[in-house]
Amino acid sequence: MCKDLTPEEIQEYRLKIKTTREINSRYENLSKEELAKVSPSFNLIREDLEGERWEKYRDNQKLEVSNLGRVRYSDTKEILEQVDIAKLKGYLYLKDYKEIQKRLKFKFQDEYVFQMVAKTFKTKPQDSDAIWDIHHIDNDGYNNREENLKYVSRDDHNKIHWG
Repeated sequence: MCKDLTPEEIQEYRLKIKTTREINSRYENLSKEELAKVSPSFNLIREDLEGERWEKYRDNQKLEVSNLGRVRYSDTKEILEQVDIAKLKGYLYLKDYKEIQKRLKFKFQDEYVFQMVAKTFKTKPQDSDAIWDIHHIDNDGYNNREENLKYVSRDDHNKIHWG
């Protein structure tokens, strides 16, 4: 069971939100090559990155998810490209995910890459009375690394983002 966040933790996360908006605004006009320098999620190199671990995606064993926020096919090891469909919505999707669904004969339950990473590497608290959200600790929705994701109660998540 996960404890509620303290008022100090909530305030700390809220302070990061302003910085996140500034960070996300910098992504708006970057090219694909420039984005690759910002986050390994955009980097389509085939080799593993330093410290990278791959696990089978729980919902479909034909995909693997990295602790650094990358996704690839299990058989070919092809890294799947990620995009922010809405350009500055602030979260990454798998590009051409509908084609991936057809190839794998599978319908994604998790639309965002951060949800895939959390489902693969994090344990969701089992408190039956709470609704759990996945929070980006640094409030950067492009940073889908395992250590940047945390399950928080919906109430705490609302306090972080909206006071």
